Amino acid sequence: MSEEVFYKKVGRRYVPVRVHDEGLMNSVAEGTHLVMCIPAGRSIRYNIDPDFAAMIAAGYYAEDAISSAIIKAQEMRPQSGRELTPEQHAAWSKFVEVMGDRGRYIEIPSAREATEAGVKAMMVAATEMFHKNPSVKQAYENLLTLAALAKKS
Repeated sequence: MSEEVFYKKVGRRYVPVRVHDEGLMNSVAEGTHLVMCIPAGRSIRYNIDPDFAAMIAAGYYAEDAISSAIIKAQEMRPQSGRELTPEQHAAWSKFVEVMGDRGRYIEIPSAREATEAGVKAMMVAATEMFHKNPSVKQAYENLLTLAALAKKS
């Protein structure tokens, strides 16, 4: 294993402050894991069901787009179909003016949290569907086989 020691200068001496071990940093526990590398970074999802790897990867890959859509959809606004009185409109405008962009939101879970919950729910629903209906699982396996064949040609 390759270790690298990092030092900090304290007075006239260098004191070791951290040891970096590449082997340890890249080690993972037993199980099936999904590693996603994108321009913005890297994400590792541990202990996934390998039967759903393609679906899980697609869901995680779409998290940023889904999060952006949820952020836009969560902007606080007056209730649709309800007219505001001039006094209410003035109060609303003043609230947004004083609060800035923060004035358009209320305290709720983040879009990322909501997206992750949605992706997890999708995984649970797919697992239940596969267990309840063997033909759905067979169709999914056929899809994976066709995708693998198409990828080779």
